[in-house]
Amino acid sequence: AILFAAKLHTTAEGRELTSPLRIVNLSFGVDIDVPDLRLACTRAANMGVLLVGAVGNTGQRVQFPARYSSVLAVGAVDRRLETTAYSNYGDEVSISAPGGLMDRDVCAAGWPDGILSCVLDGTVHPIEPAHAYLQGTSQAAPHVAGAAALLLSVDPTLSRQRLWDLLVGGALDRGAPGPDVAYGSGVLRVHHSLKLLLSTMGTPLATSPRLQLAQNSIQFDGFRDRHEVTVDQYLSCFRTGACTMRAWTGRALKKSLQVCHRRPRAAGC
Repeated sequence: AILFAAKLHTTAEGRELTSPLRIVNLSFGVDIDVPDLRLACTRAANMGVLLVGAVGNTGQRVQFPARYSSVLAVGAVDRRLETTAYSNYGDEVSISAPGGLMDRDVCAAGWPDGILSCVLDGTVHPIEPAHAYLQGTSQAAPHVAGAAALLLSVDPTLSRQRLWDLLVGGALDRGAPGPDVAYGSGVLRVHHSLKLLLSTMGTPLATSPRLQLAQNSIQFDGFRDRHEVTVDQYLSCFRTGACTMRAWTGRALKKSLQVCHRRPRAAGC
């Protein structure tokens, strides 16, 4: 699959990509060095593909393929930007990003501090796409891959190495000063990475980040409740720091959910 994504493999049916993918997320890991996997990652990186890998969830050494030098290795932090006990560690860790912590509810929101993720619902037949709260470095890595895609949308000419440098260069240093075995270069800050990019393009950005949504509501359905929040409500949360919203099932109101926005000087959230 990695070789196919890098336009280095043609399927038995004759299918191949017209050009290599620019970014590939690798949310999987194994404990042993697999030569074919190592070679695939090296060849893909040589084609200019930014490989973003999850370091693993055993609280031990970084797993493969994230341990390869050709892969940007991503660890996991919780809501407080602290490294998680499950996130693997090592000199290979490049950066960290939100991975969730299912046994915590720091903001008393009414649901665990997991990462809302796309899943397949096996409780129905046929199996359907759905959403669920999960935790893991497999949730952290896509944050970094998505940030890289945002940077590419601003400047499609960015090389793999330049993307890598912008992501780690904009990270928030945590733990011991400088890169360390838990956080890597720090916690992902895409706004700072974007500011670095825009500065080099001669169009510096001095404003704070803003949330802009094109739709009138945000819907996450397919996992027991359907959470629907109007954009005005959501933006009000960001302005005031906290608000209450409602989660509806298809039949009736189920419960109130507390939504908390982290403010620079606020404790907890």
